[in-house]
Amino acid sequence: MKNNIKKLRTEKKISQQQLADNLQVSRQTINAIETGKFDPSLRLTIKITRFFKKHLEEIFITSVQDAIATMDNNPSLKISDNFDKSLKNKIKASEKTKKEEKK
Repeated sequence: MKNNIKKLRTEKKISQQQLADNLQVSRQTINAIETGKFDPSLRLTIKITRFFKKHLEEIFITSVQDAIATMDNNPSLKISDNFDKSLKNKIKASEKTKKEEKK
């Protein structure tokens, strides 16, 4: 699963080891999560969201298309202030271009 942990960690100016210490896991676990080799447990996911004080969707992304579909199908879902709203339009434009190319 794709995630923004490395970006968030870098913004906080902390090392993998410092994040691991805060979450009570190994540095190798943080590395594996950041590189997509390991999906964290629900318990660890909750710790990560609390540590960064971010919504789950701001940290973990199964796919951008899935995230957009979720937002489109659930109008009550709040998009956080940090979400790049233009990303949705860029993806829709890209999908439209791909459909036109197939014609």
